[in-house]
Parts: sequence; C-alpha cells; structure tokens
Amino acid sequence: MTPHELREKTEALCRQDPVFFTKNFVHIEDKDAAELVQPFRLWPMQEDALRQLHPQLHTFAGWLAGPGRPAFERALTSGARWAFDS
Repeated sequence: MTPHELREKTEALCRQDPVFFTKNFVHIEDKDAAELVQPFRLWPMQEDALRQLHPQLHTFAGWLAGPGRPAFERALTSGARWAFDS
C-alpha cells in the first residue's frame, strides 16, 4: 500500500466512524499529566453516543452547516480568530 492509498483509507475510516477518528486524532491538554498532550479516551457510553449521532454531524462541514455554526462564530469573535487568519 502506498502512502497515498493509506491516507485515503484513513480518511475514509474517519468519515465513516467518528469513534475511529476520535481515538486516533483527537487530543486534549492535561496539565496534571506527565505529558501535556494526551489522547482523548472515550468511555463505552461515549462511543455509543458518537455512533448514534445524526450522520451529518460526523463531519466538520456538516456540523458547521448545522448546529455548529453559531458556536464557531462565537469562538471566532471571542479571540480565536487568530487561528484562522492568514
């Protein structure tokens, strides 16, 4: 498998399964841990909840097109805009 094929397969898995995405690509900061950045560990009930969400919420674009838009706009106006300005 080429690196490009591996990337495409990984992206497909992330689109299909939010639990796979969360377990492999979501991290949190834990100032009490030995390492500041820690993987986000889901409890079984959280995994079930993620899988039961409406499919449009499984992508950032879907979230942003729906209920996430107001939260995203609030984040931008509250000082996080620097992360998106070029």
